[in-house]
Amino acid sequence: MSALAARRAAAAAAPQVSQVPTTPSARPTVAASPSPSVEEDELTASEDEADSLSSASAPPSPKRRKTAKPSPKSRYFAKEPAPARPALSTSAKKQRRFSPSAPVDESEEEEDAVDSSVGDSDADVPVEDIYDEARDEVDEGRVQWSLPTTPAADSTPGPSRLRGRSTTQTTSIESTSKYNPTQGVNLIYYAEEALNAAGLVGRPGPGVLISLVKDESLMMAGRFLLTPLSGTIQLFSTTLTSASNEAHPVFAPTSHPLPVIKPLEKSKKGNAPSSKYLSKLKLPSTFQRGSAVFLLQELRSGLEDMRYGAVPEFARVWLEEEGPWGLKGVHPIIGSISTPVYPYVTPPTWSEALSDHKTFEPEMEELQNPLVALVKGPKRSGKSTFARALLNSLLNRYEKVAWLECDLGQGEFGCGGVVGLWVLDRPVFGPPFTHPAVPVRAHYLGTFTPLTCPDEYIAAIRQLIEHYRYNVQLTGEADDEKIGSVIPLIINTQGWVKGLGEDLLREIEAVAEPSQLYAFESAVQEDENNYQGPGWTQSPTWGSNLALPSTATKTFTLETAPISPLQARYTPADLRVLSTITYFHSSLVSQTAEHLENGDIASTPTSFTSSVRWDFSAPLLASPPWEVEYGLGKAINRVHFIGEGSDGVVEEDLPVALNGAIVALHEVLDVPDEEDQKLYSQGRPLPPLESVNFLGLALVRAVTPEIIHLITPLPPSKLARCSVIVKNGAIELPTPGMLDWRSGGVSEEGMAGNGWDEVPFLDVSGVEVVAGERRRFRKNIMRKGQ
Repeated sequence: MSALAARRAAAAAAPQVSQVPTTPSARPTVAASPSPSVEEDELTASEDEADSLSSASAPPSPKRRKTAKPSPKSRYFAKEPAPARPALSTSAKKQRRFSPSAPVDESEEEEDAVDSSVGDSDADVPVEDIYDEARDEVDEGRVQWSLPTTPAADSTPGPSRLRGRSTTQTTSIESTSKYNPTQGVNLIYYAEEALNAAGLVGRPGPGVLISLVKDESLMMAGRFLLTPLSGTIQLFSTTLTSASNEAHPVFAPTSHPLPVIKPLEKSKKGNAPSSKYLSKLKLPSTFQRGSAVFLLQELRSGLEDMRYGAVPEFARVWLEEEGPWGLKGVHPIIGSISTPVYPYVTPPTWSEALSDHKTFEPEMEELQNPLVALVKGPKRSGKSTFARALLNSLLNRYEKVAWLECDLGQGEFGCGGVVGLWVLDRPVFGPPFTHPAVPVRAHYLGTFTPLTCPDEYIAAIRQLIEHYRYNVQLTGEADDEKIGSVIPLIINTQGWVKGLGEDLLREIEAVAEPSQLYAFESAVQEDENNYQGPGWTQSPTWGSNLALPSTATKTFTLETAPISPLQARYTPADLRVLSTITYFHSSLVSQTAEHLENGDIASTPTSFTSSVRWDFSAPLLASPPWEVEYGLGKAINRVHFIGEGSDGVVEEDLPVALNGAIVALHEVLDVPDEEDQKLYSQGRPLPPLESVNFLGLALVRAVTPEIIHLITPLPPSKLARCSVIVKNGAIELPTPGMLDWRSGGVSEEGMAGNGWDEVPFLDVSGVEVVAGERRRFRKNIMRKGQ
C-alpha cells in the first residue's frame, strides 16, 4: 500500500475509532500534581483520552512523544494577602519566578541562571516585574512552631499561604535545635514594664527568658538582642559569659548560616557569676535554671524594612515581622520550617585554633611578641567567617582588636573596593552588611579585584601595616579585666591564591610577619587519577605550604567550612549589591545618650562606642542629600579619576562624569609642597598614601557649578573633614539603588510619575544586537554512549 493510500485509510477509520468508549483500564496512569489548576486538569484529561484513542489505532512510536508541560503556576504556592504593612501597588502582580520550597526542574533552573556581574542579575527581567515579585514574596517564609499545648481545632501551624493544602507540598528541613520550650519551666515571657523594673531600661519591647540544660541547643533566625544572665553560651564560635552584663546585637538572616546557641560546661575556674539582672526578675517557682540562662529581646535597627523591596533578591531574609514568641523579628527554628535554612557549624580545627591564644598569660609577653594573625585560603573556604570568630574570641581577652581588610571584593566592614584598618571594641554577630563602620585608616582602589592595580594594592597594604605598628599597636588603654596596653591585629586576605594572587599573598605575608598563620585546606579533594571535587562551584586545588617569612610564626591548618547547597542561592555579585545598597541606607553615628530613643540598637546597659541605624523609609532617589560647597577654595577642592579610562575625562565633562556616580571621600592629612592648584587635572595621580585617608563612600545626586549633592552614611563631623573626592568607573550604583521600590513607584509606564524616557541614568529598553538574545542549552543532542 502506498503512503497516500495509507493516509486515506487512516482518515476513513478515524471517525469509527473516536466512538470507542474509554474505560478506566485503558487510561494510562497519571501522577497526581500537588495542586493542579482547572486548566491543567482539562489539559491532562484531553491528553489521556487522545492517548487512549491513538493507542488503539497505531503502534507505539519509538520516538519520544512530546507532551504538554503543566503550567508553571502549579509549582508555586498560592499567595495570600500579606499582613498589615505599607500600601503596595495596585497593579497586577506577576507570578513569582522562584520558590525555595518548591521543586525546580533542572533545565528550567539552568535557563534562569543569572549573570555573575554586579548589577546585571536582573538583566533579563523587566524592572517593574522585579519589584512586583519582591512585594509578593515579602512573607515567603514563616516558621512553624507552637508551645507544647493542645492546639485549637481551627489552628493550622505553618505559613498562611499553605493552609488548606496538602502538607506534602512543603519541603521540610529539620533544624539542629534540641529544645522543647515549656512556658514557666524553661521559657518565660516578660513585658517591657517587667524588664524596666528589673533594671533593663532603654530596651523597647518585651523579652523572653530561656534556660538551656546540657546537650540542648537553640537555632535562631531574625534580629535580636542577646544578654547572657547565667552560665556560659557559645554563639558563632564565640564564648559569651554573664560577667559583662552586655546585650549583644545578633543578625541572623536566612541568606547566611543561622546561629546555634549552646550552653558550655563549667571551666576549671568555675562559671561566671550570674548577672545582676537575673536576681531582679520575678521567676516562678516552676522555672528550672539550666546550664545557661539568657534573655532574648527585640532589636529594631531599620534593617527589617528591607522586606518591602529595597533589595529585591533579599526581601525574604528576615522572615515575617511577628515571631512565634510574640517578639518582632525573633524566630526560633524548632521543628520543620518552610524556608530553606542551614546552621552555622564550628569545625573541630577551628575550636582548637581559637582556643590557642588563651595560653598567653603574662602581659609582658604580649608586648614583646604582639599577636598578628593572618588568615588565608581559597575562596569559599570560610576565611572571613573564621576571621570574624577570631575577632570575637580575642575581644574576650583584649580591650580592642585591629582588623586589616585585604579583600577588595567582599569587605567585612565596608562595601568593597577598599583596603582599610579598623579598630573594634565589641564583637560582631552577623554578615558583613549588618556592621558597616568607619575605618581608622584606609585607602580606596575602586575595584573589586587587584588584578588591574597590583602595585597600588600592595603599596596600600604596606602603608596600613606601618600605620598599625607605629600608631595603633601600643596605644591601648589599661583595663582591669582585659589586656588594654596592646592591640592585636587580624589580617583578612583575599581568596585569589593562584598565579598573581599567590604572589600578592606572599608579599602580604612578608610585610606583615604574622605571629600566627591560619591556613585553610583546599576545598577540593584530588587523588592521583580521579578528580573527586564537588563541581565547578569550588576553587581549584591549592597548597598552603608557602614559605613563611619568619620561623617564629605558628601555623594552624584549618578545615574548610561545611558547604551547603543553599549557598548557591546568592552569588558574590548579589552580596556586593546587598552591601552597597544597605551601606547607603545606613547612618554611621557616634553613640551618645540622645541616640537611645525609638528602640535604637544601642539601647543596652553598657553604651556602644558606635552605632548603626538603617533607614529604608524612602529609596535613594527620594533621600535628602547633603549640600557641600564644591570648587577651588571650597570644602571639596580636588577631584581625581582613577582606573581604566580615567585619562579620557576632560575638565568640561567633569559634572557629567560625576553626576549619579559613587565617589570616595578623602581627607588630606599632609598637603604636598608642589600641589596642583586646580580643581581637576586630566590624568592627575592621587596624592601620596601618607597624606590622604579614605573616610567613606558617597553617591552624587547632582552637580552644580558651586554645590555638589551627596548621599553618604557618614556623620557631619566626618563629612566636614572631606576635601578630596575620587572616582573609579569600576564601581557603580547597582540597579536596585536607582529604582523607586515604594507603592506605585515602578510601573510599565515609568517610575516616580515620569516616563521611562525621562528617568535619568537608567535605560530599560532592550538593545537588539547580533547574538544578544539569551542562550539556551539543549540536552537532548548528545553523542552516543554519553
